[in-house]
Amino acid sequence: MSIRTSKVVGGPAGRLIIPELQEKVRREKSVLIFYGTGVSIWHYYPFLQQFSLRQLQDFRAIYGISGGAVCLWFYVFSLVGLFDDRRISMFDVEIRSLNDEALLHRLSKFIANQYVYDPTRLIHRIESFACPKARTIQFSEYPLSNFTAIGYDDINSRPIFLNAESHPRLPMVDAMASLSLPSNIFGRKLCKPIAYGGFSISDIDFAGRNVRRAVVSDLKRKHTQDDIYICNIFFGKRDGNTTYIDCGHDRFPRLGQIFDLTLFLLNIQNRRIERAAT
Repeated sequence: MSIRTSKVVGGPAGRLIIPELQEKVRREKSVLIFYGTGVSIWHYYPFLQQFSLRQLQDFRAIYGISGGAVCLWFYVFSLVGLFDDRRISMFDVEIRSLNDEALLHRLSKFIANQYVYDPTRLIHRIESFACPKARTIQFSEYPLSNFTAIGYDDINSRPIFLNAESHPRLPMVDAMASLSLPSNIFGRKLCKPIAYGGFSISDIDFAGRNVRRAVVSDLKRKHTQDDIYICNIFFGKRDGNTTYIDCGHDRFPRLGQIFDLTLFLLNIQNRRIERAAT
């Protein structure tokens, strides 16, 4: 059963209002999981705008993967005055600034199986995107204490769960930049993982077809007594205690992801990124 249009407010896809999640008692026994998005990280912003910080805190747990984690991170900062969401219109410019090398040079490095992108540059771009105070926030200081970001540890070849309990002193801007960048794509190097004292962080969506699937299965087993809501950009349905919420704006989302990635690599302006947040 599709649950995409419980209520529509604004924007092409609209702000998705899930009626049962307006009730505090339902949130307290529910879990939110935000899947990866591709280059355009803002698909979940209209969905998130139905919740205050206190309401998000009601959830049993909230998990973010790749761009889904970054979108939630920015949204929570907007609620506490550490991010001006009018700056979303500048996001495309910020991320395309990573393409400071010519396309042919980047392509030659990729063919030679050399790292094309340095995640420290994305860290600097995200730092300039948020308010100064937000740049130093550690996991232990994040306003949303029930949040866990999920990445991949290339050093130890396993998923890594990042939250206030497991990595209290880790700067969140470092984690958000790292977990949204794949270390490998199509079997070749893309972004050099940063080592953090025995572990590294990269995008789990590119760690192998079954890695993220296994992580989500583990989360479902962990939360068998809870209602699970999975925000994604591909489909909406209910399956037992799991509800998939389609937050995407594209009729053909996979093509949309490819189109966004192509424009990024070619360093061409992409207004679709800004429209995803409305």
